Amino acid sequence: MSLSHARRLSPLGLLGPLIFLAGVILVSWSERDFMAELGWHQWPSGTALGPNGWATVLTFFLTGLCQIAFGWALLAQAGESRVRKLGAGLLVLSGIGMTALSFKTDAEGTDSTWHGQLHVIAYFTFFFSLLLAYVFLGWGSWRRFDASSWKYAPLALVPLLGALMLPDGLDAGNYLFFAILFIPLMVLAIRVLAAGGWPAGRTTQGPAQQS
Repeated sequence: MSLSHARRLSPLGLLGPLIFLAGVILVSWSERDFMAELGWHQWPSGTALGPNGWATVLTFFLTGLCQIAFGWALLAQAGESRVRKLGAGLLVLSGIGMTALSFKTDAEGTDSTWHGQLHVIAYFTFFFSLLLAYVFLGWGSWRRFDASSWKYAPLALVPLLGALMLPDGLDAGNYLFFAILFIPLMVLAIRVLAAGGWPAGRTTQGPAQQS
């Protein structure tokens, strides 16, 4: 992948979380009666079992694709740094886990199914890979961005306002868990966009120098 093409994929790092958070809110509203019967503790995966479950499946799938694309974009800009390659690779793996969440979960109290088991594996793949990715992406980004790249980073906090638009019955804490989980990814995407890419060199007080 060329660097110019990789940079064109960078906005997907921001788009993915927005698709997820907007998607689960909209589906939750459309299925609030169904979720009241199923139990909100199975949110958001449980919404895939409802009458508009196709929208949840699509949300998981598109979010994962965006995450994979952003991870590949970072991988193409990682240079020879093993830390940066590992961070980008873990982000791709996390995205694969997110796409696999498209396999529907099992309703509580029902027999276990193959797709329900895959859903559980996919969740842990998504979650733990993303946490590890943050460690290495943070390490690989340290001092590589100019301070001006923080200018628009606070916009990553806007999705937290989604907690004000949740249907009755859905605990805001459930939503905020995912919103907070995605904030570092959105901050990184915003800084990459502001910098015109994932800088390979470390910034100094003077002109940028290659590490």
